[in-house]
Amino acid sequence: MGEIPVANMIHGNAPNPARSATTIEFELPASATVTLEILDIAGRLTRVLSSEVTFAAGRHSLSWDGRSGEGQRVASGVYFVRFRAGGQRGTQRVVMLR
Repeated sequence: MGEIPVANMIHGNAPNPARSATTIEFELPASATVTLEILDIAGRLTRVLSSEVTFAAGRHSLSWDGRSGEGQRVASGVYFVRFRAGGQRGTQRVVMLR
């Protein structure tokens, strides 16, 4: 059986642009280990929302409160959601407005 394309797994985030928080939705065809990270425009890791956590098959969502891993509010700008699950990878853009 072939791999499921990531485009069918990550459904994006809303709201986008976001003022304070955004919710990232994804769907898994089977149980998988998921890593979901927020990167700044330069590709630096800003926040880890999920680090190799196993999710069951189905639709899931994780929220980002617009804060860094240290708890500081991030600046306005473009950020990227990096999604990895079961060997698949994908990236989505999110705009944070303050």
